[in-house]
Amino acid sequence: MLTEITMFMKPLKKNNKKVFVLKKNSSFKKIFSLGFSFSSGDIVLMALLREGGLDIVNIGFAVAKKPSFNSVKKNRIKRLLKEAVLKNIVFVNEYFSPGDYVVLYSGSYLPSSEQVSRGVLSTFKKLSTNKLNT
Repeated sequence: MLTEITMFMKPLKKNNKKVFVLKKNSSFKKIFSLGFSFSSGDIVLMALLREGGLDIVNIGFAVAKKPSFNSVKKNRIKRLLKEAVLKNIVFVNEYFSPGDYVVLYSGSYLPSSEQVSRGVLSTFKKLSTNKLNT
């Protein structure tokens, strides 16, 4: 359980004290095994909410192994995912509960920036409507 912000935690955006980047492999494995997911086309949002502790959100970015992209394409897709989340940072600050999230791309083609932005916003909306209904 995360109880304090360490100096190794990198904020997703400068001057944002709530949203941080998820880096550790063990954190990703924990979210994949224990978390729940929302999908919209090729974008999947996996979440593992936190009870108590700090009021921060950790977001990680991943690309599925299956389509066999080379590392250059995988890193480009990760940058597109990060850019799409940064465009919707107000949405993240307002609607996301404290916890760990992974934005995963599982498509078999190289998407455009616009396609990724629409997919990420769609999954964020699914998460917020599900959260509001429960």
